[in-house]
Amino acid sequence: MVIELFQMLTPLYQYFSAAFTYAPAELILVLLLAVLIDLVFGEPPAAVHPVVWIGKLIGFLKAKAPKKHRKIYGTLMALTVICSTVLMAVLIVLAAHDSRMPYAGGIVIQAVFLKATFAIKCMVRPAEKIREKLDTDIEAAR
Repeated sequence: MVIELFQMLTPLYQYFSAAFTYAPAELILVLLLAVLIDLVFGEPPAAVHPVVWIGKLIGFLKAKAPKKHRKIYGTLMALTVICSTVLMAVLIVLAAHDSRMPYAGGIVIQAVFLKATFAIKCMVRPAEKIREKLDTDIEAAR
């Protein structure tokens, strides 16, 4: 049974390992573009923000939580959120590496979604306000 499972999963592994092979230059390019997008545009609107989508999924599943068996439901809920997030990421990477996708388009798609994982511009403003208050009134900065 284990051998049959391995034989069944081998083609999937070969397909995905080929799709997820990155050149270091591509990784650096995606990261630099993601940082640039963050610094220029900041956070995307909530309607198109992947982290907001994840939060809405959690809220939906939490609202459906039963009164009994909450630990089992919570575990299944966590697995559902993790699996759906991983699936979304895999689909994005596969779309970005599709043979019909122009190279630059794939880089942009990956950078836009990577950008959603950090918020440089959003965090700089509050930090600057705290730094200004530290110079004048340390109690207000706290």
